[in-house]
Amino acid sequence: MIRPAVDGTLRVLKAARNAGVKRVVMTSNFGAVGYSHTDTTKIITEENWTDPNERDCLSYKSSIG
Repeated sequence: MIRPAVDGTLRVLKAARNAGVKRVVMTSNFGAVGYSHTDTTKIITEENWTDPNERDCLSYKSSIG
């Protein structure tokens, strides 16, 4: 999951550079806030970050080596 995301981001940034783009806005994905929350009745906002210590949070653990 991590390698394809990194590769895709690099392709976009290189294409933007080659096209003369001066600014790129990068947004995050569901993984930043989507895990660690089991209450499906609660609205998830920018205040609800994923707990990196969550047992099933493998994408985060993979990204830090």
